[in-house]
Amino acid sequence: NFIVGLKKEFKEGGSPYYTYKGVKLQILDKEVLKKILGKIQSEVARINADRISKQIESIQQAQRTIAATQQAARASAVTVRSPVLPPNPPQTPRAPTTQPYVPRTPPPPPVPQRR
Repeated sequence: NFIVGLKKEFKEGGSPYYTYKGVKLQILDKEVLKKILGKIQSEVARINADRISKQIESIQQAQRTIAATQQAARASAVTVRSPVLPPNPPQTPRAPTTQPYVPRTPPPPPVPQRR
């Protein structure tokens, strides 16, 4: 129903046909058909332009939302610094955990027994 006067009708058998202002398209002359085709083409162009315009609006809205989200994230970002560790304390000598090796002295010779 985009073109005023263009109508889809059905034969008794159910097959469709089109009329323009009540006249079958097969009967119309070439000039009238060109006029109808021009109207159809301009209507298709308008529909496509509307669709593309809506898509552009949707993309621009998404871009604005993303930009606002990024700006808010930057504004609320806390500067995270790595923790500062104190300098290492000077090394103090440690006590040995095991006793140093000292060779064993041989046992004294046996004492002779008196009889």
